[in-house]
Amino acid sequence: RRSEASPVLSIDLDQQLITYKEIRVELSSYPFKLLAALARTPGRVVNKVTLYDALYGSAEKEDEDDRPYERQLADHKRKSLAQSRKAVGNQKKRVILSEEIENLIAVRRGVGYTLNLNQTEVSIHKEAALQ
Repeated sequence: RRSEASPVLSIDLDQQLITYKEIRVELSSYPFKLLAALARTPGRVVNKVTLYDALYGSAEKEDEDDRPYERQLADHKRKSLAQSRKAVGNQKKRVILSEEIENLIAVRRGVGYTLNLNQTEVSIHKEAALQ
């Protein structure tokens, strides 16, 4: 039922809503922010500092110990994939395999993370801010 023009991954920043192959995926706050940050440059490695900024604000203040951030990023990645798998698994017709979800986010050890989609497969929506 999916048209050729439909993106694989659609992100609505205002609603904090993700749709993967037209399946609604509800993510908690930090996993959502992680996926949204990766979706801005799909197919390219997003370095850890950029991801820290997207999730927690500027990371410049404290550059002492990276390890807690490493674990937090890995945890948010794990939660993002687990919540996506759950949404996909709840569908009556299992058209998406869990391996497909597992391969959605790749780790470039010591560098950052990559969303394994290309630009044409991702759509990010944001309403005009009226503030």
